[in-house]
Amino acid sequence: MAGVWQGIDYKSTVFKGLTEKLGRLGVSGNGYQGAPAAIINLIIPYILVLAGLILFASILIAGYSMLTSFGDENKISSAKKMLTNAAIGFGIIFVSYWLLLLIKTILGM
Repeated sequence: MAGVWQGIDYKSTVFKGLTEKLGRLGVSGNGYQGAPAAIINLIIPYILVLAGLILFASILIAGYSMLTSFGDENKISSAKKMLTNAAIGFGIIFVSYWLLLLIKTILGM
């Protein structure tokens, strides 16, 4: 695995901020052997925020669609389906966040 990361110049300006963050996470040594896991740890909070924003937008769109349906059963059922999917998405985000925290606590990270 170390071979994959050996060809990258970690001192370049492109990777400077990332390597500083990786260094704070304790990723060091020849070839940055722990870099993929550390990069994933840096990205996860942003992914959760993006998922939350998408969830919020889905709820707003479903609500707007329901309000402007003017009694059309097809539009109402479409909005209900979108709202149901948003609720399922919220459940998935919620469970994944708590599983990440649980795994982080168990592994002592």
